Amino acid sequence: MRRRPVASLLVLAVLLGALGGAVWAGLADPARLEVRDQGIVLTESAATAAIDVVVLYLGVGVVLCAPLGVLVARRVPGPRGVAVTIIASLVAAAVAYAVGRVLGPPDAATLTGLAAGDTVPQQLGIGNVVPTVVWAAAGLVGLLAATAVGDREPETAPEVPVPR
Repeated sequence: MRRRPVASLLVLAVLLGALGGAVWAGLADPARLEVRDQGIVLTESAATAAIDVVVLYLGVGVVLCAPLGVLVARRVPGPRGVAVTIIASLVAAAVAYAVGRVLGPPDAATLTGLAAGDTVPQQLGIGNVVPTVVWAAAGLVGLLAATAVGDREPETAPEVPVPR
């Protein structure tokens, strides 16, 4: 019985990741690489755009994984919910990364027919694993928030004997 909520949450994580990757690819304004005689380079002025792509990936992750953590808190109580939140958030992050790479611009190194002076968009990327971990952290924030303000049984006042 408990596997169904976990499985459905993982399927939801895959779908959210696909949506997040499409949003990331659609909204990202990748850096423009410059073709030179020595090869393809990222100019200093274009480096800001590369950082903006990572910040957008982080933002998409926070927006998708915080509510996912809230949902996990309601469906999978207890410490197991923490593990499910982390795994679901990492699955969503990995799927978003893969979808964003597929829908975004291709790797400039694979392009042919480029001449010196041409500019091409940089392939979407996040540089390292830290942005992916932020997705999991956002899921945990959602889980903790839902747990902190979640449904609590009202405490019953102890019966005080009344003298007669």
